[in-house]
Amino acid sequence: MPCPIKLDSCIEPSSSGGFIKTVEPIHILLLNTIRSLQAAASDSSTCSLIIESINRFRGHIKSFVIRLSNAALEDLELDKTTSFDVDTYEGQKNIQYAMLLLPLYEIAIEYEYSMNEMNADTSEVILNLFKKRKDLMGLLSSIPDRSKKTLNANKPSSSLKFITKVFKDLFASEDNMSEPLRNLKSNIELVHFVVVSTGDSLKCAINDPYRHRDEESFNICIELCQLYLQILTQEDSDSIFANNQSFKKGPSVLISLSNHLLSILEIVRNVWPSRFVDFLTSVCRLPDSDQNTIIASFIESLRDIVIKFLSGRSPIYKEVSSIMQVISFLAGTFDKSSQDYSQHAQQITNWVNELAKDRPIEDTGLTKELISLLIRVSSDAGEHHIIHDLCADLHAYAGEIESSFADEDEPMETNIHYQIISNKTFSVIISQVFDYLDHSFDELIWAISKLRLYAVNADEDVPSFEQDICECFILYMKTLSELVRTVLSDTGSENLFKNLAKLYKALQAFIKYKLAFIGDMSQMFIKVISISGSDITDRMYKFLTIYGQRQQLADASHGKKKSKGKRRKEINIKQEARVQRESRMIPQLIYSVEQYERHLIQLSRKSRVDFMQYMKRSTSRDFKIEISLLNEESSSEDEKEVKSSSSHLSVCI
Repeated sequence: MPCPIKLDSCIEPSSSGGFIKTVEPIHILLLNTIRSLQAAASDSSTCSLIIESINRFRGHIKSFVIRLSNAALEDLELDKTTSFDVDTYEGQKNIQYAMLLLPLYEIAIEYEYSMNEMNADTSEVILNLFKKRKDLMGLLSSIPDRSKKTLNANKPSSSLKFITKVFKDLFASEDNMSEPLRNLKSNIELVHFVVVSTGDSLKCAINDPYRHRDEESFNICIELCQLYLQILTQEDSDSIFANNQSFKKGPSVLISLSNHLLSILEIVRNVWPSRFVDFLTSVCRLPDSDQNTIIASFIESLRDIVIKFLSGRSPIYKEVSSIMQVISFLAGTFDKSSQDYSQHAQQITNWVNELAKDRPIEDTGLTKELISLLIRVSSDAGEHHIIHDLCADLHAYAGEIESSFADEDEPMETNIHYQIISNKTFSVIISQVFDYLDHSFDELIWAISKLRLYAVNADEDVPSFEQDICECFILYMKTLSELVRTVLSDTGSENLFKNLAKLYKALQAFIKYKLAFIGDMSQMFIKVISISGSDITDRMYKFLTIYGQRQQLADASHGKKKSKGKRRKEINIKQEARVQRESRMIPQLIYSVEQYERHLIQLSRKSRVDFMQYMKRSTSRDFKIEISLLNEESSSEDEKEVKSSSSHLSVCI
């Protein structure tokens, strides 16, 4: 079959021997020609002579579209043997061909859909064009990453008006849908392409500096979000748009819908921040109300979708995970200064907490979203006991580190409240808890520096501020005390060491503040010191001792196993990397403890309160810290102190 387009005439090699470049962007010419035809056809004042020319030209384009839909990729010099190596002339040429063809297929689909009556022939041409595009995308899957960036940089070729119309037509009521449209909708990959193109075209239109149609774009955002919500509400876990076999390597249609729903919410919040509440009001079709009530109503509609997707015959976890991302975003848009914020945060906390307790979810992606949201909203709502209870269940599930050397992959049978905790999800959940604690300790260090400024200015709020910091320390240490007694994997142990080091850094900053501003030692402050000794430091040394013994046993067992070749080399590399990390982290941790205790001794002398009664120095700290391994985080004064005390610093392993 003769080739419908001379692609070689659209490109030329660089005169300087560089990359091949496009000299005739045929897709742009075709797109603007079609739009001109549409504009002329809609103008009633167009004279008959021009109409005759338009009809003749439409015939030429129609012929081109038909020939393009019938032409195989081989006719266009592209097939399975085609090279896309960017370092060769042939590869560069083929990449340029692909960059011209992909938008040509999309523009041809737009022409066929917009300029012709929808019938069986039209739907067949559209499906043929889409199949050719799909085949070309399959060829491009072998392209190196750096070449893919060039392809992905292309703007969507379909116009926003067209792709929005197709989207609405495909998801219209089944009763009002023609047979050709049903035929198009039955092609799940085509539907997925339309969903993705809708979101991409919207972003492109909003970012276009020459398109001054803010109000139109805002209204399209409302319309699309309403459609997204409507589709998500109508579909269930048995939907053909969920977990379809065609998308083993990519998101399903429902996931893409949820992702673009989130994308539009983010766009509106960034582009029209003052109209965000109005936008949500229009999407939910609610009467005017306050910001938090509207956001809560939107979240409630998404909660119903989550429960429906989880309660089906085959729960669709990945789809639920994408919806949870939308809920997390909306939860972050609440007005926290409003009086009803704590009420809304409490409602979300109760719901997510119930999900985590009642449903044995084993999908790690969904688990991460649920636990991340649970920790954030429970903290905002003041329900810190939920985080502590979660850590207590993690401790109970993994086992007491002092009680046995049980394998982490075979935890002891125990009764726990949170059914979401399992072998598959344990590491994800504990990672989220460690991230929360890490961020919390950073905030504590910042708050202590703020407290110091207040004290310098003799602010009357200093006592209450100091009391709040003490309460935070107690909360975080109670939570961490559960984890320091838990059987953890290598990664979990490393995260624990990092969090402990940061805790002692925060405690040291607090003690330094008390040294600078000696005053009454409140009972709450004394409680902080007491808990740091009994619940953290003592247990930390026990953890380090047992952890070291566990590692020795593990290394010995690995040594006995006969691994050959590449596998053995990989094991050795991992072991060496772990040892190197631990050789830095553990001494840094012990050094932080020693510095904290040293300043605590100074505070005991100055305040005449025996704080050291709460500290029990370990007798098993038996190797010397190499100061050169420690991060140079301290001031020059602290460096002198390190050198003077290095002779008697020791750690336990």
